[in-house]
Amino acid sequence: MFALADQSDVMKHPLLIEIERYLAWREGIGHPVSPCYFSKISANNARLIERLRAGGDVTTKTADRVRKFIKAEQDRIAEAIGEAAT
Repeated sequence: MFALADQSDVMKHPLLIEIERYLAWREGIGHPVSPCYFSKISANNARLIERLRAGGDVTTKTADRVRKFIKAEQDRIAEAIGEAAT
């Protein structure tokens, strides 16, 4: 579902790369979500993406929670799109 990393991704936190690809995917399918809102609903921390973009880090627990959220949302949206197409 996501494109391969480009050179601008080299110095970014791996979780931030995953989040930004997810946000781009959401925008591409016509269901965009703001970084602040994503941070709030995925990690209960509205400044998560802001902190990662500033070079900060997150706990393994938070990273796992965000990845689980992304996977669940992708599955949910894919199912909804599939049902809408039938």
